[in-house]
Amino acid sequence: MNYTCQQISFIMALLQLLLDNISEKQMPFVDNLNELAKMISGTRQSPSPEVDSLFDAEQAMSITDYLKCSLFQNYQLYEFLFSQPREELLLGKKRTIEVISSADFVAPLEEGMNTDDYLHYMTPVEQQEEGQRTSQEEDGEVPGETALEQEKENKATWLEGYNVQDVKDVLGDLTKEMLGTLQ
Repeated sequence: MNYTCQQISFIMALLQLLLDNISEKQMPFVDNLNELAKMISGTRQSPSPEVDSLFDAEQAMSITDYLKCSLFQNYQLYEFLFSQPREELLLGKKRTIEVISSADFVAPLEEGMNTDDYLHYMTPVEQQEEGQRTSQEEDGEVPGETALEQEKENKATWLEGYNVQDVKDVLGDLTKEMLGTLQ
């Protein structure tokens, strides 16, 4: 509407006055509407003929329409808002969070490892050996050499013939073979 700073200031003061009438004076709807009419009509009349009024008729109607749609249409809501105390629902809430000690176990990434592998490789060795002994005793087997010990021996015999230089040579050959075609 291209209002001047003085006109905008008046509109904000008018809005503040109407809201104060609702909140502090608890003014009824009709009285507050009459207050608006007095304030708007006061801006249309100038004290001297050579001074222009603050608003013309179209601007006064647009301000009245705006306040009617925004404030007076929801007048009961504003009365309720300013007269009823608000409950403080969230201020008294207490929350407790249980934290699992990381020393007990390390949690796997949800998408990185399936549960069977996690239980097999990530549980402490003492718990694995106890679990295997009890399962062997329940099955009637004689606890002797466990599957883990056999697996360790197989790996040890498989790697016995290699030294560090052999591993470096094999890795160097593989690297040259794979990256040789790249420029």
